[in-house]
Amino acid sequence: MNKLRNPVSLALLSAALALPALAQGSLEGSWKLALGKKAPCEVSMSADGAVTPGADCPADIAHWKSTSSGFQLQTASGETYALLKPKGQSYEGTTFADARTVTLSR
Repeated sequence: MNKLRNPVSLALLSAALALPALAQGSLEGSWKLALGKKAPCEVSMSADGAVTPGADCPADIAHWKSTSSGFQLQTASGETYALLKPKGQSYEGTTFADARTVTLSR
């Protein structure tokens, strides 16, 4: 078995293991969700992965979960709604069904 003795390797491994927890905690709270060219709407994200969309947001977004490169918005049945990656202070991606642009910002 190979042992990691290089302090840099150990630091990188520790940081990689902590990334999902950091991403998960950073999503809690209120966000603005822009879908395609529509005006942004309010969504609330909780630590347990629940998403509460505002009145003018798509009602089918119900959950979120961390991925290795960002996070995924899901429907109530667990189907992928959109895949998002960090971009500056926001997250950007596309819907799974029709490739519309999705932006999540504070």
